[in-house]
Amino acid sequence: MIAYYFRVINDGKPNGYVGLAVAHDKKDLYWKIDEWCDPNRVQIKVAKRGGYCLKQTTQEKYKEIEISECAHLFDDKGWKTPIWLDK
Repeated sequence: MIAYYFRVINDGKPNGYVGLAVAHDKKDLYWKIDEWCDPNRVQIKVAKRGGYCLKQTTQEKYKEIEISECAHLFDDKGWKTPIWLDK
């Protein structure tokens, strides 16, 4: 399994949306990211470790969100534009 953070890029700049995708391989990663946004408009960064915990109040809404090891998501180091092969 591989795990990557992804961030959405609009007009050459991150727009603030960041996600985590876990997949079997890069092809699967493309389709996991596609569940949230256009994979051709993201940058990715290897997720070496991390996790999340949500307080679920209904099936569709979350009141509290806690994410571990995410400080590095706010800097520009390590982000790369992926080259997708064999989508």
